[in-house]
Amino acid sequence: MTILTREALYELVWAEPVRTVATRFKMSDVAFKKHCVRAGVPVPERGYWAKVAAGRKAFKIPLPPRDPGASNVFEIGRERIPWPYDPEAELAKPPPILPEFPEPIEAVKARVVRRVGKVSFIRDLTTSCPAVRKLLDEDIARVERQRTTLMFAVMG
Repeated sequence: MTILTREALYELVWAEPVRTVATRFKMSDVAFKKHCVRAGVPVPERGYWAKVAAGRKAFKIPLPPRDPGASNVFEIGRERIPWPYDPEAELAKPPPILPEFPEPIEAVKARVVRRVGKVSFIRDLTTSCPAVRKLLDEDIARVERQRTTLMFAVMG
């Protein structure tokens, strides 16, 4: 298994075709692309390397900033988990690398707000969607039935 940063993965993907890079990691190009998607690393579009070989202008997609909560370090390949599992050996490993954030938290927050947009929330369920409203009405009717059944049991 190989551990790479997003930047290193990006440089690998844009240095030569994905199929060539994937064979070095002993995996298919499809599996390698899935690792890139998980890491948030754009891959060259179909025909990119043909354009480069022909001397035509090819557009290189810049590496976008990583999403909040996403790791900057990724493992590529399969790790063989020793059996039986040894938690002591896992705890003896060195601690993970502390993350570094090149942009201030305000910029990350602004990026998330732009992507998500305004989020509205309902303080009560009086204006809920019809399906939820129906469930709430059924629940109110069920509570009333239980209350009347309980009253008859106590009085009778």
